[in-house]
Amino acid sequence: MIELCHREIAGRAVTVVATERPDGDMHPLNVDPATLATRQLATTSRTWLMLDQVHGATVHHVTGDVPVGSIAGVGDVISAECPERAIAIWAADCAPLVLIDDSARVIGCHAGWRGLAAGVVDVALARSSTPTVAVLGPCVHPCCYEFGELE
Repeated sequence: MIELCHREIAGRAVTVVATERPDGDMHPLNVDPATLATRQLATTSRTWLMLDQVHGATVHHVTGDVPVGSIAGVGDVISAECPERAIAIWAADCAPLVLIDDSARVIGCHAGWRGLAAGVVDVALARSSTPTVAVLGPCVHPCCYEFGELE
């Protein structure tokens, strides 16, 4: 695990981390719930909320209980009113973006090129009252891919 950011905001500690290969597979569809919970707790001391990311600009706001190992919903922007749970973004060649506002609300954004074209960052910013911190997680850079015209 790599700690990307740690801040005290509105009396609350907010930490953004990125997992690494030695942390194990963290995707709910690939790992049984007990193993997943153990891995999540080992890296962040909390279990996570994740979306079925679809490379768009749909927001999913989580308000209820989601079992560990389950997908919380469908979309590419996640916010939650579950302070006991962490928000997670699954990213391969897309960019994970985390926004934290002045009230310590955390918004996770899965920003692939299709999502960027659809305005996913603008949609994520609109979920925040006043963005205080933005953290771009590890991602593939344009020099590693050839890009063409949008179809």
